[in-house]
Amino acid sequence: MRKQNSIGDKVFLFINGFLVAVIALIMFYPFWYEISVSLSDPKLAGTGGMFLWPHGFSLEAYKTVFKTSSMGYAFRNTLFVTLVGIALSMLATLTTAYPLSRPDLPARRFFHYMVLIPFIFSGGMIPTYLVVKECGLLDSLWALIIPSLIASYNVIIVKNFMATIPDAIHEAAYIDGASDFRIFFGIVLPLSLPVIATIGLWLAVGYWNTYFNALIYITSRRKRVLQQVLYEIINSTKSDEMINLENQAGLIPQTVKAAATVVVAVPILMVYPFLQKYFVKGVMLGAVKG
Repeated sequence: MRKQNSIGDKVFLFINGFLVAVIALIMFYPFWYEISVSLSDPKLAGTGGMFLWPHGFSLEAYKTVFKTSSMGYAFRNTLFVTLVGIALSMLATLTTAYPLSRPDLPARRFFHYMVLIPFIFSGGMIPTYLVVKECGLLDSLWALIIPSLIASYNVIIVKNFMATIPDAIHEAAYIDGASDFRIFFGIVLPLSLPVIATIGLWLAVGYWNTYFNALIYITSRRKRVLQQVLYEIINSTKSDEMINLENQAGLIPQTVKAAATVVVAVPILMVYPFLQKYFVKGVMLGAVKG
C-alpha cells in the first residue's frame, strides 16, 4: 500500500515547492524583462519600471540587430568556435578518460596524477598568452578552441562514469574477439550517452559564452564573437552602422540592448531541452565512483 503523507510532510512539501517557485521566478524575471523590453514600443520602453509584459509591440529592435553586419559575422564565428570546440573537446576528453577508467592500464596512477595536477595548479594568464603567441594563434579563432580543448574536471567526470560500466561487458567483448577500439566505439560510447550529453552541454555553454579569451586573443573586428559584440552594444560603444540603424528606426538604446541580449542567449537555451533527460543522470552517475 502507498504510504500516506503526514500533515508535517505535506506542510514541508508545500513550503519547499513555494520557495522553489519563488526562486525560479526571481531567476527567470531578468530574462523575461529583456524579452518584454525588446518587444516593447520604443516610445513606451523608455518609461522604465517593471515589465511584466511588453508595453505596446514592436519588432524594430530585432530587425535592427539582424541588419548589422557585426552580428552576422559574430554569429558565424561563435557557431564555428562552438561546434568545432565541442567536437574536438569531446574527442580529447573521451579518449583520455577511457584508458584512465581501465584498471589494467600501465602506470595508471601516474597518468591520473598528470590529469589532477592541472586541475589544482594553473600556469596563469601570462604564460598561457605567451604559449598561444608562440604557437601563432593570436587573432585566430583557434585561440578560442585549442587552449581550452581539454579540462581535468571533465576528464574526471567521464572517467568516473566509464568506471561504473561492469568489467564483465569488457571481458565478454574480448572473448568475442573485439579490439579495444571496437569496445570503445561500439560499447562504451553508447553506454556513456548521459555523461557525453552532460559534458557536451557544459562545453556548448562555455564556448558559446566565451568572452575573456576573445578579448585577449582576438583583435580583428571580423573575427569577433557574439559576446564581444553584445558587450559593445550594452556599453554604448556601438559601431557607426548600428547607430545609424537605430536613428533610422527611431529606437532607443534600451530596446536594442534587450534585443541583442535575447538574440545571443536564445540559441544556447534551445539546446538544453534536448539534453535535459541525460543531464541529471550524467552528473549523478559520474560522481558515484572515484
